[in-house]
Amino acid sequence: MIVLSIAKMDLPPKIIFNNAPVKHESSQQINVRNIGKGPASFTVSFQEPFSVTPKEVLNLAPGDGCQFSISFLPEKVDQYSSEIVLQYSNGESQSMLVEGSSQNVNVRLDSTTVALPDTFISEESQAFIKIVNMSDITVSYCWKLFETTEDELRHRSRKIAQLSNEFEEESSAYRQARRDIESDNLQFTNKNFILSPITGEVWPGMEEVITVQFNPRVEAYFENIAFCEINGRESRLPVKLMGNGKGPLISFAFNDLNIGEVFINSPHDYEVSPVHCT
Repeated sequence: MIVLSIAKMDLPPKIIFNNAPVKHESSQQINVRNIGKGPASFTVSFQEPFSVTPKEVLNLAPGDGCQFSISFLPEKVDQYSSEIVLQYSNGESQSMLVEGSSQNVNVRLDSTTVALPDTFISEESQAFIKIVNMSDITVSYCWKLFETTEDELRHRSRKIAQLSNEFEEESSAYRQARRDIESDNLQFTNKNFILSPITGEVWPGMEEVITVQFNPRVEAYFENIAFCEINGRESRLPVKLMGNGKGPLISFAFNDLNIGEVFINSPHDYEVSPVHCT
């Protein structure tokens, strides 16, 4: 009778990620050993939001071990369950269960509205808003034009559809314009409001001060919403920006101009200087 040398890894029955931050990668490392009778060669398969590295192991001798890094990157606050499967070169397979749950972390804006003072055209005013990170992870942020990724996809689709009216679809100009649209991460931009910094990181227990700059171009009331995308938060955090652009206020340096007695058909010139009132 022929006895085949079969490889087998001592996988744990289950890997669990409890209350992991949403949109943030959490990882666990496990050490496994070949407890079979023969060398182990296998590939690793998985499903998002889970991932595993390395994805392939070759010729792991009996008694030898290796380390896997298992990651969990949930896009939504939810419960997740899947299997990680080892597919051996001899056709056998082995699996372990992986489960995860996700949650929003304690990161917030200190205000949902920013009202800038009335500002004259071509002048500038400033206000400030804080990103407050009371979680135990370092979070990255980016100010965005749209509320959701779905809104961004629809915007890109409309822009790409419009390209056919401007370029031949097989032309290099069309391909370049399409690449530009697809690579645009749609950060917040506006003619009247500027946010700075537009991207960054906030360490645990720290705050980031964002400068809101208002530069009105015309005399009008302006209102826009910027959305702060933060890993650790499922939804982007909105802030309403408001400002009133004022036109120039002009008056004269005096109330009366006394011309006095003048001769008929004799020209007289007088200088009247307007004064800008602040």
